[in-house]
Amino acid sequence: MLFETLIRWLGQFERHLTKTDSFISVSNKLTLNLFINTSVVLYIATATHSENYWGRGGLLENTGWLFMSNFVLVRLLSLFNPAHYYRKYQRSKLEADATYMNLIQSEANELFEDEPFDVATRYANNLNTLYFAAFYASMFPLGLILGLIDLGAGYWIDKYILLRRSAWPPQIGSKLAEEMMSNLKFLPLVFVVGNMSTNSMLGTWSFLNGVSLIVALVYFFRADYDFIGDGPEGFRDINTPYQTARQKFATEYDLANPVKAFQVQQELKRL
Repeated sequence: MLFETLIRWLGQFERHLTKTDSFISVSNKLTLNLFINTSVVLYIATATHSENYWGRGGLLENTGWLFMSNFVLVRLLSLFNPAHYYRKYQRSKLEADATYMNLIQSEANELFEDEPFDVATRYANNLNTLYFAAFYASMFPLGLILGLIDLGAGYWIDKYILLRRSAWPPQIGSKLAEEMMSNLKFLPLVFVVGNMSTNSMLGTWSFLNGVSLIVALVYFFRADYDFIGDGPEGFRDINTPYQTARQKFATEYDLANPVKAFQVQQELKRL
C-alpha cells in the first residue's frame, strides 16, 4: 500500500496526454514493484541468508504461503473492503436520521457515490500473479493451479465490484489493454530465469538452460501482440456504427472525438 500510494503521488508529476497513458504508467510501475517485492525479494532473502529451500519455513513453504496471502489480501479484501461497508453504514445512518451528519450537498453526493474502479491496480495484480506463478513454476508447480484459481476468482470478484459497487469509470481507450497484454511477452523470460534459479539451487545446471534462455530472449524481442485487431485506422469509415468503432479506439480522446482525432492524425502525417 505504501509503494502504491508513492507511485500514484509521483505519477501526478508526470505529464500524460490522456488518462489512458496515466493508467498505463501506474500499472507498469505497480507490476514491477509487486514482482520485485514478492518473487525476487523472497528468493534473494532465502539464497543469501538462510539457504533453507525445501525445509520447514523454507523457500518452498513460503512460496505457498505467498500464494495464499496474495489471494486473501488482494481478492478477498477487495470484495470485503472495510471502507465500503463503513460508507454503507454512514449512508444508512444518514438516511435514518438527517441530522446524523452535517453535510453540504457536495459532501452528501460524495458519500452516496461509489468508489472509482481502479483499473491500473487490477491489471498490476493479475500480471504479478502470472509472473509469480511462472517464476516459481519449476520449484512449486502447484502454484500454476493456485494462480489459475486466483485469476478466475479475481475475474468474478472484479466484475461484481465493477458492476455493483463502483462509480461510472472514466473513458479508457484500448491502448491500456494492448499495453498490458504486451507485458505477457515477459512470461517466458520470467519462467526461464526462475527455472535457472531452481537448477542452480539443485546443482543441475545444463546447456539446456542456456538454450531456453536464448529462445525466451528471441521470443521476447520478436513477440508482436495484436489482440485488438486492425487498430483505429481501419474504423474511420463513416458507415461504421460508432458503438462498433469505439472498441478499436486507442485513447479516450478518440472515444470522445473520433472525427477530430482522425483529422489531427492526417495533418501530423502531412507535416
